[in-house]
Amino acid sequence: MFNLQAWNTIPHTELDDRPGYFIGFNWEKFGYFTLNGLYYNNRANPETLIEGQYGWQTDFLNIGLTIDYFEEIEIFGQFMKGNTKMGPWMNGLRPADADYQSFYVLASHEFGKHRISARFDHFEITDLTFVEMNDNNENGHSFMVAYALEVLEDQRLILEALHVNSTRADRIDFSLPNNSNETLLQASYRDTF
Repeated sequence: MFNLQAWNTIPHTELDDRPGYFIGFNWEKFGYFTLNGLYYNNRANPETLIEGQYGWQTDFLNIGLTIDYFEEIEIFGQFMKGNTKMGPWMNGLRPADADYQSFYVLASHEFGKHRISARFDHFEITDLTFVEMNDNNENGHSFMVAYALEVLEDQRLILEALHVNSTRADRIDFSLPNNSNETLLQASYRDTF
């Protein structure tokens, strides 16, 4: 079945003329918090195949929270949960079908020309297809800390450390360990105009 798929994917290509929709809300208590939510459903037909491009039926729920209560500290959080699938039914399953969810919490403190930020992320994919042949289950988390200095107006020096830990069973198929720990240290200098 995957032999019919094009070698490249062209995102956002209209394939089945089925309109999707989203609905959202935003609730703000000024000086305290902002809560927002969004439900998205593209209503794509997962069995559509035109010029090697499949329709990916995708829906998700997204909830975000911003806490404004503290004068110099910003706190953000977001949770997302959804599903995406494509291809015709094969023995009661689709060739690609996955539930996914993620959340993050970020805190940032600004003082003078300095800003310190920390973030925690968690992510998870549940493979609902032929797991015994191609296991795409994955879960993991990451930690990030960053320091920013406003050197001059519109110029910032940013130092960042990011650590990601994830487990994915099919890495073994590529002679890699299924658990991965990666750390990235980076520095950047940004000039905006």
